Amino acid sequence: MLNISQPTRQSKLSILFYLFKGIKGLIAFVFFAAFSMRSWNSAMGIAAASFFVVMVTLVGPIVQYWFFKFHVKNNELLIEKGWLFKKRKAIPLERIQSINITQNLVQRLLGLVAVEIDTAGSKAKELEIPALDRHFAEQLKALLSKKKSHITTESLLDNVHVEQDHHIADHKSSKVILQLSFIDLLKVGITQNHLRSGGLTIGVVVGFWYKIKDVVENLFGDIFESVDVDIEQAVQQPEAFGSSFLVVILGATVVFIVASIMVSLLMSINKFYDFKMELRDEHLEVRMGLLNKKEIKIPLSKIQILEFHSNPLRKILDFKTARIYQAQSQNNQISSVEVPACHAHIQAQLQYLIFEESIEQPEKELLAQPWSHARLDMYIASTFALPLVAISIYFEFYWLTIVPILFLILIGFFGYQYGKHSKLTRDDDFIVFYKGWLFNSIIISPVYKTQAIEKWRSIFIKRRGEAHLKVHTAGGSRQIKYLKEYGINAMQNDINNQVIQSTKNWM
Repeated sequence: MLNISQPTRQSKLSILFYLFKGIKGLIAFVFFAAFSMRSWNSAMGIAAASFFVVMVTLVGPIVQYWFFKFHVKNNELLIEKGWLFKKRKAIPLERIQSINITQNLVQRLLGLVAVEIDTAGSKAKELEIPALDRHFAEQLKALLSKKKSHITTESLLDNVHVEQDHHIADHKSSKVILQLSFIDLLKVGITQNHLRSGGLTIGVVVGFWYKIKDVVENLFGDIFESVDVDIEQAVQQPEAFGSSFLVVILGATVVFIVASIMVSLLMSINKFYDFKMELRDEHLEVRMGLLNKKEIKIPLSKIQILEFHSNPLRKILDFKTARIYQAQSQNNQISSVEVPACHAHIQAQLQYLIFEESIEQPEKELLAQPWSHARLDMYIASTFALPLVAISIYFEFYWLTIVPILFLILIGFFGYQYGKHSKLTRDDDFIVFYKGWLFNSIIISPVYKTQAIEKWRSIFIKRRGEAHLKVHTAGGSRQIKYLKEYGINAMQNDINNQVIQSTKNWM
């Protein structure tokens, strides 16, 4: 029977967990010290400082374990930690929004998990208990969920005992919504944003290259000088290298593409490995992760927004990526869960499970103005294109003016297509945003969960009779630009009246 009415410590293995965390900083310090020695005196000083750092690293985990305590008292979860600077945090159980179990690589090696607790209105996780045995963590999660449910529903029963919590949690009715195979993981990785992955790869390689180069030059002298000269000559006089320079450029491009795809695949496998989503009573439970494993529990009543995102590669493979936003935090990245590889039947199933309704024929539809989107994008692009045109004319490279002009036309075309495929619809139950062309998204929000609807405009679009519309919910705000103002006014009135008349709870 789990009893945390008295202050309870974490697993004793938390000492090793804290030690691992401290070792990372110790390694950085030793690396810095090794390349900072210039004399015997400095070596002695660094040795003394290193001894002090090592002692703190070894003793600190024991202190953290001993002074980190938690317990439940008077319907509050109390956390106490710290030695010299003590901290005490009390969280009313009824304010708890979600209790998630996560596990990174170090915790997996030690057989530990972390319990993360989020509350309404927090900008990040309210608190974390980072080193618990899995069985204890699951019992704690079940206990807190049960107590919170009893408080919020005001239906405490005298014959319900805490020791039954884990047994009940294990025998709840469940239904698997989505489980990814390894082939699905590969498809998800192939359809990621490879430009972002490539940029990340270049940043890491360049950053480590200069670190390695500095260390090697300190030890062996300036052995890269001849290479630098060759690179400089290749940039200034590429014709001196003939076709070999073109081969290098093409080779570098191929390497960049392959590296980007590989990084996307590795990141997707690490993030979505063993992905499984289940419906368990009134919650969606999501499990995923390889090195950093997560178990997330989402109450259906707390979900505010459901989004589906696509791109050209996902369209070819006929699936979208879903994002579920719950009423929790002001930071959408923290309160959202990503669900990859959602085919059409999964999309319909998710929407019905979450909102218990399906999108019907829209009663009202507001279309974005495509020329306004194109105009804005071309204004922004012209700040880069016009200086290039001026430079080309000044140096009498008139043929180069074609490049920025084509760039402007292309940006305008994409902006027009974005606006042409963007609209806002409403039926009896939902507000639906349709945004984008090649990289399109569908955003679904129940009308009764709307907290405010805002119209705003600048002096530049007022004369065209246009405005922007923003819908605020507990899961964040969504907007669509360049709608006709008279349509927005009617939409505002309809939504406000429907929210006032609704008897449903938004939480």
